[in-house]
Amino acid sequence: MNYFKGLLAILLASAVAYSCCVPQKTVEFKFIERPKNIYSSIAKLQVDLLDGSGSSAVATAFAIDKRRLITAGHYCEVISSPQVLLFAGPIQVIILNNNEEQFTISGAKIVAIDHKNDLCLLYLKGHGVVPLEIVKRYRQNVHVGDPIKVVGAPLGYFPVEADGKIVQLNSKGQGVISAPIGPGHSGSPVIDVNMKVVGVAVAAYTVYNKVSIMTPANTLLKFLRDNGVYLR
Repeated sequence: MNYFKGLLAILLASAVAYSCCVPQKTVEFKFIERPKNIYSSIAKLQVDLLDGSGSSAVATAFAIDKRRLITAGHYCEVISSPQVLLFAGPIQVIILNNNEEQFTISGAKIVAIDHKNDLCLLYLKGHGVVPLEIVKRYRQNVHVGDPIKVVGAPLGYFPVEADGKIVQLNSKGQGVISAPIGPGHSGSPVIDVNMKVVGVAVAAYTVYNKVSIMTPANTLLKFLRDNGVYLR
């Protein structure tokens, strides 16, 4: 009897020790060291119309390296269309400095547009935006229900955060998230708890504004490879 009591005590102690040390899933955003501040990795894109109206075309971009940025394809289509190009100024990349003040760098160039998947690659050497890492093996590392964050410039306000979750991974080249986005959010990175890009925000449902569309990270990586950009 004493033998069985002793064995039971050992098993209970082991169970308690195991349960206290099993990592618990959390939905808190614990960002990795690169970059230290998500705002340093987000840029507002702005093209002023020189027709006297004072209007601007605004979107969001994020960096993949020190020379290139990603935004939404439809934004690049609009600002490079003949109707707009005739009256449009340069693409302005607006970022925050260390004092959280906005400053502008002009001269970004459109390198490539993926019309089907709504992606655009921009070139601006020395843009000053801290690059974000794109998640690898999208289907293995991204799951329905995962918490995400979208950071961008809706209505020109910058930076604005929206929290949500992954609703659908990939359907016809698109992913679905439960985060509200609006005009100006196009091109915003959709980031996971490790601050890695899982998608690019490209559209919102007009019927229900808390459901939005993203182009998934695996599609983004293929777009980059097709244009000769290979990330480590």
